Amino acid sequence: MEPVIEFDAYEIINLEYKNVENQRIEELENESSNIQRTIKIGLSEDVTFGAVKLHISVVDNENNREINLEILGKFIINGELSKDEASLYLGTNGVAILYPYARSIISFISTLDSENAIVLPTINTSDNEPVEEKP
Repeated sequence: MEPVIEFDAYEIINLEYKNVENQRIEELENESSNIQRTIKIGLSEDVTFGAVKLHISVVDNENNREINLEILGKFIINGELSKDEASLYLGTNGVAILYPYARSIISFISTLDSENAIVLPTINTSDNEPVEEKP
């Protein structure tokens, strides 16, 4: 049986690593989480191709650093699905496929400047509420 969505490729749209000033870290310490995640979903008009744009921002208070990553996953949609069904598959399964790449990139980049790697926690992709946008 053919999968409903098929991972085609991913590309890094933006990758930013910077040392953070103490004042900025103090501002961010007041937030409930130092990991922010945004997910956007896009579909072709004929619902045969889809895209997942994943933006992750991480602040490491202990090592005074911040990483921003934006990656785009490209998917082939097999079968005839409505836009709502395709968005649901991309928002759940597409993110589940793309997220390990983001975790790996952030871990790798964070070890270039410190012996302490940033390891993102796993996520439950069924809790995602993606925002629709054209790829």
